[in-house]
Amino acid sequence: MKKRSIKLGKIRLDGDTQPRAGINTTLVAEYATAMEEGNADFPPAVVFFDGTDYWLADGFHRWHAVNKNDVAGIYCEIHDGTVEDARWYSYSVNQAHGQRRNNADKEKAVKAALLHPKGAGLSDKEIGEYVGVSHSTVAKYRAELESTCQIGKSTARQGRDGRTIDTSNIGGGGAGENEEEEEDEPVAEEVHLHVEPDEDVGRDDVLAAFEQHVRKAIPTFRQLVLLGNGEIASILRAVAAEWQQRADASAERQEVNA
Repeated sequence: MKKRSIKLGKIRLDGDTQPRAGINTTLVAEYATAMEEGNADFPPAVVFFDGTDYWLADGFHRWHAVNKNDVAGIYCEIHDGTVEDARWYSYSVNQAHGQRRNNADKEKAVKAALLHPKGAGLSDKEIGEYVGVSHSTVAKYRAELESTCQIGKSTARQGRDGRTIDTSNIGGGGAGENEEEEEDEPVAEEVHLHVEPDEDVGRDDVLAAFEQHVRKAIPTFRQLVLLGNGEIASILRAVAAEWQQRADASAERQEVNA
């Protein structure tokens, strides 16, 4: 990694590497004044050099402030990499410096990270930690992108340890022909609850049975988090069906004894 001044005209701003939703012209003016007066210490801008172009990944407001002051160049931290590398880097910036990110900035960064090749296999938690938002925020935007078919439903997640978890079997689905099964990652099995014919069943019994089966089928918290609404609904339907059978059997016995 090198650091030196680069002429503004050599730095590309058109690679969709702007991590914010837009440029704040008021902030640009404030930066320009501070630079001109020399009473502020600005960090270097960050660029990625692909052998031909310098792609700006961090420092858009600083670039515009320098340009406003008619200064020829800006001091930069130079990384080797492509425009895709610059984009991925940009999603993690502005968490601790510069103008505080608003919700639109965060939304843009999260959605871009989910659409980026490097984010395709990462969990909501991993992307959240990289972008600087909660995993629930990532989950919300992931669901939105999936609902509009901008990304497919992911059946794999990569955790902090680098291991890839196949989530396609959670809820009882079978593994695809080309999918590798994780031997030490238990998955949910089909729900079958046993009810004695003359058992007196109340609401607490239903809840206890449901909890017991969920604990058996989904033995790790991580897999429980990965469950979608469809899988949870499948378990609930199985519980309801089992208890309906018990109710029907009880009604038949009452008719016979009447």
